[in-house]
Amino acid sequence: MRLFGLLLLSVMLLTACASKKEKPQETKVVHTGDCSASGKIVNCQWQSVPNSNMH
Repeated sequence: MRLFGLLLLSVMLLTACASKKEKPQETKVVHTGDCSASGKIVNCQWQSVPNSNMH
């Protein structure tokens, strides 16, 4: 019974580690506002957006 408990615990730890190593979601960097207005930055914010959110 004790051996089964240890086996179960090790399997749970392995699956927890595997789920943490998922590939990171691809992101694109987009900007809002006018970032190229004659060298001036006007209301410009850069942010990473997941590709699944891109339309």
